[in-house]
Amino acid sequence: MTTKTLNGGGALTPSDLIKLATSYLTPKIIADTQIRRVGTHEGAELVGRKPKASVNYAGLIFPYFWPGESRPREYRLRRDEPELEAQSDGTAKEKNKYLSPPGKGNLLYFAPATDAALLADSSVPMTITEGEKKTLALSRYYAERSEKRMVIGLSGVWNWRGTVGKQADAKGQRRDVKGVIPDVERGNWQNARRLLATYLDSDPGKRVLCVTKQGWHRGSYILPDEAIGEESAEPVYLQTFSTDCLFRQRGTADEWRDNVGRSCAGKSRLMLAVSVAFSAALIEPLQGESGGWHFTGGSSLGKSTALFVAGSAWKPPPTKGRG
Repeated sequence: MTTKTLNGGGALTPSDLIKLATSYLTPKIIADTQIRRVGTHEGAELVGRKPKASVNYAGLIFPYFWPGESRPREYRLRRDEPELEAQSDGTAKEKNKYLSPPGKGNLLYFAPATDAALLADSSVPMTITEGEKKTLALSRYYAERSEKRMVIGLSGVWNWRGTVGKQADAKGQRRDVKGVIPDVERGNWQNARRLLATYLDSDPGKRVLCVTKQGWHRGSYILPDEAIGEESAEPVYLQTFSTDCLFRQRGTADEWRDNVGRSCAGKSRLMLAVSVAFSAALIEPLQGESGGWHFTGGSSLGKSTALFVAGSAWKPPPTKGRG
């Protein structure tokens, strides 16, 4: 077990807390987990890198604890400003956003409140996920429902495997041996270990794509409660902790046309407002550019009315007030 300790580090910023809250993490979970903010020099040291002026290692540090132990055995860094790598489609993708010390091997991640006794109890259901934040969020989810559950986090989908040793090949050269990481062996899970390895190495047969934003994805317009458009081999679902949906349906398209659309005829501002409202859903399939329109002018000239009419394309108008 590593004896490396986090000397210093800083408290999380208000922005950090807001971002972590969107991942279902409360201030208490954050404090118990000992997530800390580090500057570029300390961040580089904790993950075994040499500080460079051209590389920013500032970010959040996630300590890795083994259940029942009070000292972290390792740290993983989530960088604020990872490098960007150009993709073939012209976009850029973040690279090396999460870093671990080189040569340390893959480790399992557990929420700090995980009971060490669960490691020896194969009757307790197990949930496996990827990433520290998802592990903590799921631990909170089960705890709030008083559901006994072992939640295990992987640093990557396939990181339950890794380099487990060295072995000489037929030519006498030493080569890495890949296999199930020691952490899996360390847990006295008996039959659960075999089931875990079998599950992770199996083909699920059916896959789904989970997205975090409403809108167009793979030819379908995704809403919290439905997907409008083409069906694909991998169904698309909106995955979010919030079930609120600002889109509402009332009546039919014909009723909207007769009661709202026709009333806009000959009124340039209302026509513009409605056209802008409908164009939002057409920009992606038409590969157009986004933009904005600003209605300005004195009081009681119809600005709010134009916005209510535009909003009616997506939801019923407010019943009270003008906000």
